[in-house]
Amino acid sequence: MGSEGAEQLFDALRVEYVAQLPETLAKIETQILAWPEGDGVSMELLRDIHSLKGAAGTYGLGFVTEACHRLEDFSSKDFPGGDHQAYLDALLRYVDLMRDYVVSVATGGDRSGAEFAVRLEELLQPGVTSSVRVLIVEPALSMSRAYWRLLDSHGVAASTSSSGYEALGLLVQDSYDAVLTSYETADISGLSLAKAARAIDEISRELKVILVTSNDLEEREPAVNRLVRKDRLLETSLIEALKDEGLLG
Repeated sequence: MGSEGAEQLFDALRVEYVAQLPETLAKIETQILAWPEGDGVSMELLRDIHSLKGAAGTYGLGFVTEACHRLEDFSSKDFPGGDHQAYLDALLRYVDLMRDYVVSVATGGDRSGAEFAVRLEELLQPGVTSSVRVLIVEPALSMSRAYWRLLDSHGVAASTSSSGYEALGLLVQDSYDAVLTSYETADISGLSLAKAARAIDEISRELKVILVTSNDLEEREPAVNRLVRKDRLLETSLIEALKDEGLLG
């Protein structure tokens, strides 16, 4: 096989490898999300990151190699401040950025990743969070991650929970500016969560509650600041709601 044929074969292998990367990143993301508080980093997670770093370098995806190097470094160190959720959020930003890069390369974007290298430098470091904190309460992992990515892209520090009861505990233990809750959580309704939060003295009276629902709620709910319809304009409506409530500039 001549050099031209070998190059074509290598290009074909790289295309196939890039097509498999979303599955690899999803596995790493799942392991980060499942990381129990108080436990050290799992060897399986470190192996997967290290393997991705090496293979990406082989196929000329230097940006993924560099992002994995930083992810590997962060995941091997203690998080300053001890905020486990903020630590996981910081790690997940690297996965999200690599996912965006992979989509770009798969659709013909520049493999050098110059644009993404700039974003890599701009990533929030662990321990540096926005002044606005939002608790997302959503039982569906895909929707929870979509909300998290939307808020993160606007500089909002977000934590997640699938349970209304757990969310109430988090609101008592920590200070949040707002709750973004689905109408249905893993155990109680988002409306019940809002009403309970208003009745608990330890939870700030200034807490904003944004309820996302596909149901028609005709009457104004006193416990809820904003009702947002779950439709094709959901992201736009959420940002408008946050701005109207003074949470975004």
